[in-house]
Amino acid sequence: MVALGATISAFWILVANSWQQTPAGHIVVNGRAELVDFWAAVFNPSTLPRFFHTLTATLIAGAFFVAGIATYYLLKNSSHLFGRKAMKLAVILGLFASVIQVFPFGHWHGQQVAATQPEKFAAIMGIYSTETKAPVVLFAVPVDKPPELKARIQIPGLLSWLAFGDVNAPIKGLDEFHRDEVPPLFLTFVSYHNMVVLGMWFILVMGLAAFFLWKDTLWERNWLLKALLWSIPLPVLASQLGWIAAEVGRQPWTVYRLLRTEHSVSVTVSAETVLFAIIVFFVIYAAMGFTYLYLVAKKVKQGPEPTGA
Repeated sequence: MVALGATISAFWILVANSWQQTPAGHIVVNGRAELVDFWAAVFNPSTLPRFFHTLTATLIAGAFFVAGIATYYLLKNSSHLFGRKAMKLAVILGLFASVIQVFPFGHWHGQQVAATQPEKFAAIMGIYSTETKAPVVLFAVPVDKPPELKARIQIPGLLSWLAFGDVNAPIKGLDEFHRDEVPPLFLTFVSYHNMVVLGMWFILVMGLAAFFLWKDTLWERNWLLKALLWSIPLPVLASQLGWIAAEVGRQPWTVYRLLRTEHSVSVTVSAETVLFAIIVFFVIYAAMGFTYLYLVAKKVKQGPEPTGA
């Protein structure tokens, strides 16, 4: 029930965020957005792609968390029954979630961004001038002034095909937009591409683990078990990188093409009050985080409770 409640809560949080990305179901009256279609606002163009992409990310994080703890037991005793059962569950779910995160959900989300937020898409993908047969950039060093990508490694035409199903489809470049409506280039590009690299790592590690699990030799592959153990925080990092790409890529808008971030500053709440609130939240969440890690580590060291005869 806790998991169900958290999932429902996540949906409505993502509805609010998605409306900021792709607002719908409203009219603007005297400079104020007023709701006219509740369901259009809830199921705006980015709600479902964002929800399933985020939900799958949490499943990946959970799978690696379980796999890492199972590894802790298996490295101490390769025949540990609890460790083996937990590892099987984590690897099966982790591989499945890692694959569907890329396709269909990541692909779906990418197509939605290409269709509804073209300047964000161009910044994320490093498309600085309009191109047909636009490439997928596998690696590059982005430079802001002038906007360009150095040391490119790319696959020509693949981005056009992925975004619009046509290798010859044009992709709008950043030169098509006013300079003050273009998001920060370096952070958007780098955060997205590092998220993708981590996504490929998850598929690779879980794929190898699934193969050796099928061969019943996973328990003997200490190098792979250690890779699973050290990968515990990486899905959380990938999620943070994804949100950086999403939120920095939305700039300079608080609500896309309706309200600029510079116009969203409160006239009644001072900067000092905002800073104080941020510090308080940081202290509280840091304390909760350290307490959580301490209790989890303590429980893991204690080991699973013995089952009844």
